[in-house]
Amino acid sequence: MSQDSQKLISSAVWMLVTRMIIKSLGIVSSVVLARLLVPEDFGLVAVVMAIYAFFNIFSAAGFNSALIQRKEFDPQAYSTVWTTSVLFAVSAFILFIVSADFVAAYYEDARLENIMYAVAASFLLQGFYNTGVVHFQQSQNFRQEFYFQVLPKLISFFITLGLAFTLRSYWALVIGMLFHQMLTLITSYVMHKFRPYFTLKGFRRLFTFSKWIILNQLLYFFNNFSISLIVGKTISSRAAGLMGLSVEMASFPVTEMVAPINKAAYPAYARAAENIARLTKLYLESLNMVSLIVLPAVMGIYLTAPLLVPVLLGDKWLETIPLIQAISIASLFLGLQSTNGYLMMALGKPQISTLVGFIRAACMLGAVITLSQLHGVIGAAAGLLIASVVGFLFSYIFVWVYLKLSIVAMIRSVLNPLVSVVVMFATVTLAHIQLSGINQTLLLAILVITGGITYLGMIALLWRLNGCPDGIEKKFLNIVRVRLFKLEVI
Repeated sequence: MSQDSQKLISSAVWMLVTRMIIKSLGIVSSVVLARLLVPEDFGLVAVVMAIYAFFNIFSAAGFNSALIQRKEFDPQAYSTVWTTSVLFAVSAFILFIVSADFVAAYYEDARLENIMYAVAASFLLQGFYNTGVVHFQQSQNFRQEFYFQVLPKLISFFITLGLAFTLRSYWALVIGMLFHQMLTLITSYVMHKFRPYFTLKGFRRLFTFSKWIILNQLLYFFNNFSISLIVGKTISSRAAGLMGLSVEMASFPVTEMVAPINKAAYPAYARAAENIARLTKLYLESLNMVSLIVLPAVMGIYLTAPLLVPVLLGDKWLETIPLIQAISIASLFLGLQSTNGYLMMALGKPQISTLVGFIRAACMLGAVITLSQLHGVIGAAAGLLIASVVGFLFSYIFVWVYLKLSIVAMIRSVLNPLVSVVVMFATVTLAHIQLSGINQTLLLAILVITGGITYLGMIALLWRLNGCPDGIEKKFLNIVRVRLFKLEVI
């Protein structure tokens, strides 16, 4: 295995562990909050957070990618990004406060005004983050990135749960988010010695690259957050709450399991951008890692949703079952195309990601608005699925054009996970039919264990039949041998 491949896999494992811990905390928090709160509470917060996400598009977050793409640490560039972030934070804080009354009037709910005032403070907390922590990703020091992300989340997790039990209202979600932002701000200065200073030198150079990232973030907003605004207006706050929690549960494989792989892959892509053969090899390895995770995770969510919802969330959330199933399939297509955007950025073609995002956003907005009016919240979920399929097709057309990859090579990289997940689907479905009369909680546990064992067993079998090649399977096996059984690396 090449040094690039080893670095990519090692970085991806660190980022995967990071996001898995964070998402596990998030899922546990959502489950507890869903038991304590009602869909309308989630809907109110979802609407405000969608507006917050829109404002945040124009923050300095897009400049972080420009910093990561650089070969060396540049204090001036890092300080320029920090200065831009601070200026944006102050501007966004004022605009958010000013627009609070309008938002409450538009959605005909006075409660939104006070939520807007509270969430506005989040801009100030986020805007003053120490940009030095971006260097963790630039240098592929994902161990430090792990601590930076996990520690604030872990502490805020317990704070949010305590607030939920005490307040029993949507304010637990809002205050918990503010605590997380404050803790992240403090941690950013504790963990990195860099101290940014006010300067805008080099802004134009950073903006030349980042303007495409910002435009992509705008399209990302329309593709991922606008649905809460649409459903909240065309149907109700309750429907927005149902959709918001469904998206969180169903998109788990993409937002929290695949994202860290892509985050680790991007620096590796950037370093290999001038060598197409080397870049192609890294891309196929990333696609293999993504498919290994996305396929079983999505299938697991789809198959267990009828049990997952009543057991974990309670009967008041039963309407989310078909939503979670539809959105999980949409997440499958999004997950498999997710690494393509990072590939295009590494090739210096961010406009391609912009074009794909625009096509998907236009399709999503048209489908969601039309279908939500005709079929309610399930129509909105169907609109997301349609848009994800369209985006998937266009995304891979551009990969084929720029890397000259054959369809056979791409299929080969996902073949083992695909075959394994088909066997998993058949096994879990048969087990569900045979054991349908037992307690729901016990049945859910049996199906999860059965699916996991079946999938991992098939992956191991196919890996052996293929001659035990280097890759993520061998990396995982070595971790198990060394950490659990104290055996030698193979």
